[in-house]
Amino acid sequence: MKKTLLFFSVLAFVAAKAQQSAPVNPPPYQMTPKEAAKHAKAVEKSKEKGDIIWDYDTVFVSGVPNCIIYKVERGALQHDDYSIRSLTGQELIYVRAGIAPDYTVPHAPNTPPSTIGYYTYIFSDTRNSGETYNGTRPFKTVGRYHLITPNGSAIDGGAEATFIAENPVRWSVPPPPPPQPQVIIVNNPAPAPPPQQVVVVQPAPAPSPVAAQRPDDNYNAPPPSNSPVAAQRPTENYNTPPPSNSPVAAQRPTENYVYVERRHDGDLHLDGNNIYQDGQQIGNFQYNEVSVNGMFTKTLTVYLVNGTKIATAYTQPNGDVNVWNIVTMRDHATGTVTAQQGHNKEDVLWYLVKGQYL
Repeated sequence: MKKTLLFFSVLAFVAAKAQQSAPVNPPPYQMTPKEAAKHAKAVEKSKEKGDIIWDYDTVFVSGVPNCIIYKVERGALQHDDYSIRSLTGQELIYVRAGIAPDYTVPHAPNTPPSTIGYYTYIFSDTRNSGETYNGTRPFKTVGRYHLITPNGSAIDGGAEATFIAENPVRWSVPPPPPPQPQVIIVNNPAPAPPPQQVVVVQPAPAPSPVAAQRPDDNYNAPPPSNSPVAAQRPTENYNTPPPSNSPVAAQRPTENYVYVERRHDGDLHLDGNNIYQDGQQIGNFQYNEVSVNGMFTKTLTVYLVNGTKIATAYTQPNGDVNVWNIVTMRDHATGTVTAQQGHNKEDVLWYLVKGQYL
């Protein structure tokens, strides 16, 4: 037991001393004559074809040394980082590998999105960052964007700006929250009270002998509730709204259905996610294409301008991509629209406009 502990203590001491003595920049590798001949042939090929190669830590662009790239190993089962340096060994860019959810790919509701492997390029002087898929190796990216000046000493500022503009940070930061629907509150003024009527009370006439021959005073009163005539009279609740489960109630729009006044026969115009008719915005929509476990479907959710959801449309999984099933929120009715190729959104929206849902 004591021998085992002594062995590991010595091993740890030797490793620590080796780490302390390790140089910041690895020493130049001494190539064998065979390796030198192979390297010279690769550089000559790069010069002839204008290729970008990474050979013995040096990147060559069209046969000319451009920069040095060192691999920074992060351990098993992890992608390596890279240190991009000038020909004199000064670090210019650090490339960090990462994995994150890819929110740019549609995914089914309540299902986590797929993941994407990426590289974050961090420029040492400006601290600017850009991100690319990890399918392209860093030495190819450096050469294609000409990030390093031709003499291999510094970052080309114009090339850095182009790279950042075309490859913004997308995966290392959380996605922005979805836009909240705009709610418009309409305050209608209360109607003015009706003018008061002046009632003049006339004194009752003296009783007449003929009054005894008249029918009783209750002649014009309503019949008792158990009378057959009472069943023929409308109840006092005749003008009250029907119950919520009545078929008539389903035809009445709710208070949130605030429509935009315009000509309903005007052309529909889509600008981004906004819907216009007769030069006015009448609503907006969200469109998604989802593919899960080999099942493909499309969805379209439509809202009024005030954010009220009015309808959901969808295609059957792996069915006809031009046949839409529509469910309207106001009356929970269902319908089907067969859209023209390339006009799916417009045809679904026209269905809602003609049905006075939008």
